Amino acid sequence: MPLEPDVAIVLTVHHEGRTLIPTVRALDRAIASAAPLSVEVVIVCDRIDEATRRTLARLGTDYALANAAAIAMLEVDNGDLSASRNDGISATRAPVIGVLDADNLPSENWISRAFDALAHTSEPAIVHPELVVTFGSKRETWRLIGTDDPAFQPGWLAWFNPGMPLPWPTEACSSGSPTVRRRRVVASVRRTGHGTATPWRQVSFT
Repeated sequence: MPLEPDVAIVLTVHHEGRTLIPTVRALDRAIASAAPLSVEVVIVCDRIDEATRRTLARLGTDYALANAAAIAMLEVDNGDLSASRNDGISATRAPVIGVLDADNLPSENWISRAFDALAHTSEPAIVHPELVVTFGSKRETWRLIGTDDPAFQPGWLAWFNPGMPLPWPTEACSSGSPTVRRRRVVASVRRTGHGTATPWRQVSFT
């Protein structure tokens, strides 16, 4: 693997157990589709339970991330999603960083389209899929609107993250999963926090 991968995906895990398996398989397909980009996976284990630990132990055999250029595993004791994402971001040197939760199923073109979207914007940006589909006990489809869309309303940032005052605290700098952004954008969000006057664009891709 090059000294610096093109992209790092920070995957946060907690008590997902076997729910993690389809996430890992979907991520591996997305990495394969992103070739020739070099993709590192940083798995952040935040107070994981034994079922999740057993699933992770089989990553090298049954659920291998065969297309990843490198896999790093980090044990933390945060009990906090944002702090765990930040720890994963700090553990990689990649210039482009994506975050993924262990119950997400990224589309096959997630990494490649996000990387391409970043390559075509000169200003700081966080990119995300145009649609998010929930599954399980509740099935819904959410359209995520970019900040350059005339329909965008800044208040939605707070509506999708209830209970958090504006400006958002810097420890919650990792915006929702699954998103991809440049490292310098992560640094800028850590400095300024979130707020209605965002220092970066949200870009939607299909």
